[in-house]
Amino acid sequence: MSKRIDFGCVRRDHVVLACRKILSSGSPIRCCGRSAFIRFEENLLPAKYVVGQAYEIATGISLDPGDFTGGESSAKILRGLGFKIEGPGILPPTRNPAERPPSKPSQHPSGSTDTGKTCLLAEMKSHFEVVKTEVTFPWLVVPEVDQLEPEIKRIRDALCEHRGFSAFDTPGYQLRCDFFLPRRNAIVEVDERQHFTKPRALALRNYPASTSLGFDRGRWIEDCECIAATDPSPPHRDEQRAYYDSLRDLLTAKNGVLLIRIPDTKLLTHASVSHTLREITNALGLGGS
Repeated sequence: MSKRIDFGCVRRDHVVLACRKILSSGSPIRCCGRSAFIRFEENLLPAKYVVGQAYEIATGISLDPGDFTGGESSAKILRGLGFKIEGPGILPPTRNPAERPPSKPSQHPSGSTDTGKTCLLAEMKSHFEVVKTEVTFPWLVVPEVDQLEPEIKRIRDALCEHRGFSAFDTPGYQLRCDFFLPRRNAIVEVDERQHFTKPRALALRNYPASTSLGFDRGRWIEDCECIAATDPSPPHRDEQRAYYDSLRDLLTAKNGVLLIRIPDTKLLTHASVSHTLREITNALGLGGS
């Protein structure tokens, strides 16, 4: 094997993106699975191919089928991220996942951990009691291009001019949010490395000066310019992600909801998760409560 591969960088959200990509484009025949399949939204997808695609999304590195083994090895990776695996010859988990002893969380290239969001969720639940995940709102939908409000049109036009992509959005697509605190009417978004891109910096610079944000726009622009992450799959993915993040920021502000953003690099340890919780309470104007 010529490539050094660490699948510890693959997180659940990478697998979800990989599955959706495969469902939208179809799985090449040469990558069809024989023994292990992941069940995703009532579909069975070849586990090895999903793992390879998820690894590419996480790292930007494309793997060939011969670079790594499939079968139980791929099944183990996906099962460890909470997915259901089916197929002949697949061994069941040796114990209930809830009974597994805690293990050292693996790191992905940005330095954060797979368990960061889970730890943050637990901290927020203990502090705010009610925390909803993967929340949608009837007004948080990608608008039709001919119905854009001026401030959103300006952002979209700037992103279209950046590299020439003009069809990176899907009107009618329902956007989701990481966490929602209904009693505080606030959203908390965790931004992974792939959110800090040149297109995102461009979009942020085009925000109306009067927009009320739950994060430091100047700092986000600086981090985007410094990190300058790229996600080439599909080619317009950076523009799409920047536009959708902008819609979340502007539409939540318009509808009177506070959106707080935190970089996932702040979720490295339990101590930093606790510190992040304090930052969230401060952003909510709660001080040390």
